[in-house]
Amino acid sequence: MATPSSTIDRSEGRGSAPAVGTVLADRYRLEAPHRGGPGRFEATDRRTGERVFVKTGPRDGRLEREATLLSSLDHPGIARLLESGSAGGRPFIVLEWVEGTDLETRLSRHGGGMADQELIRLLGRLAAAVAAIHAAGWLHRDLKPANVMVRAGGRPVIVDLGAALPIAQGADPPPDSDLTDGYAAPEQYLSDRPEGAWTDVYGLGAMAYRALFGWPPVPAPARLRGEAMPHAMERAGSHAEALCRAIDWALTLDPGARPQTAADWSEALGIPADEVPARESVGPALPSLDDYPDTVRIRRAPQARLAQAATTAPAALAVRSSRRRTGT
Repeated sequence: MATPSSTIDRSEGRGSAPAVGTVLADRYRLEAPHRGGPGRFEATDRRTGERVFVKTGPRDGRLEREATLLSSLDHPGIARLLESGSAGGRPFIVLEWVEGTDLETRLSRHGGGMADQELIRLLGRLAAAVAAIHAAGWLHRDLKPANVMVRAGGRPVIVDLGAALPIAQGADPPPDSDLTDGYAAPEQYLSDRPEGAWTDVYGLGAMAYRALFGWPPVPAPARLRGEAMPHAMERAGSHAEALCRAIDWALTLDPGARPQTAADWSEALGIPADEVPARESVGPALPSLDDYPDTVRIRRAPQARLAQAATTAPAALAVRSSRRRTGT
């Protein structure tokens, strides 16, 4: 089980982003900005000479939560926490370096598609990693291709858990929600619907939909207002029926009508529980996209109010979903 080796300093002050060349914890030298977003760095562990991944950010609780969650996990489908701490009033976490390329880039290079058996195998392994997060008492809440690295051997690794929250049975949801349009479940936008394991199942289904169609599902608020989108079963003639049916089930708007656990969804895909494999680190690191589409923070609203808002134009959604971010 991973455990952070330094305690996070909870003193006041946000601090400023560290510069390239900074050494954190007298050990991790920041070598270059990482294209995953601001505050992300490729770094070197000066004790071992190994490459590591460093995330820094404001003192808003997100990195502290991510460190707490990662310290309770030891799964080959989830990036391993090496250390966490604070420098200049700014928290940081150090993660293992995962060789490979992110799933968004991989799908973009293949025109949005993967062979059915390859996709089903990848989804099964992702579902097993998500189930481990749930077993630890947390929800991921931001499952999308940009947050998944795929090793050269084909094994996916979840590398960003910044939007994760503890599973709170019966508690009111927080007023704000960090999410990604198209991949976020309806209840993540709502103040009167609970989140649970079924919320991450929606994210898994949305990633599968992205692989099948080449673009993500219509954002949930637009779907709640009645905007239609193609069903995966419309592709059943050219793709495995079990895969298409499982995708549509995962993307059901009503949380109670979705698979209630990641294991339920894996069973619908027709795959057994994934055996826990040994960790692997093979293959060259390939260029990756930024965090695309963006993770954004929204203010929740009751479902009745959200359903009355103006509908987003379908054409605009299609353009956004298929475009790379500037500068990648």
